[in-house]
Amino acid sequence: MGSLDKHFGDDATLDPSLAKDLLDYLTANAGVGKPALRAGAAKPAVGNGPPRITETRDFQRKHDEIPVRLVTNNPEVKSFSNCQLCHRGAEQGNFDEDQVSIPGAGAWKD
Repeated sequence: MGSLDKHFGDDATLDPSLAKDLLDYLTANAGVGKPALRAGAAKPAVGNGPPRITETRDFQRKHDEIPVRLVTNNPEVKSFSNCQLCHRGAEQGNFDEDQVSIPGAGAWKD
């Protein structure tokens, strides 16, 4: 909540009153229902700040079959955080794996 201006690369800043209400709720309900056991829950953050989306178990499970050379060693992509480069519908919230096309490599079929 303290860094919403840099929330996974976006500015998710909220009205201060709403931010306080949400922080109060999150603080009061932290740990309820063991959210860390959810499939997509983030691993504990290393160092300061929230985990990156690429550090979540769900993200890693869905991307574990993609060779690093096609992403981080690819000068057109460079990072797994450049979602929109491979997921052509990312800006509309569509991450359908059937629509993945890796720059320089073409359509991805697992």
